[in-house]
Amino acid sequence: MNNIQIEFAEPEMQPIFDRFKSLFAPGSQTSDISPDVKVCVWIRMINAFHPTVKPREIRSHFIKCFHPDAGTQVLTIPEKTKVMATHDRIFKGK
Repeated sequence: MNNIQIEFAEPEMQPIFDRFKSLFAPGSQTSDISPDVKVCVWIRMINAFHPTVKPREIRSHFIKCFHPDAGTQVLTIPEKTKVMATHDRIFKGK
């Protein structure tokens, strides 16, 4: 899954996608997030990455899915909190 390539219309999307893959691709060793949570995040996010997506759209989708107050019941609040802690690393490269 690490070999998925998308030709983005917005050039700033490629580094965001690369950082997302490095943290959440199944089998990734970059983060300490459990493999089952990584798979959940990957499934929820991968279809949102398409060639014409804009950074603010991806960021909004990420927050809607994984903010601790979000309504989805797939992940626990501590799991969502841990995923949200990666927010700056994905979107700002920090």
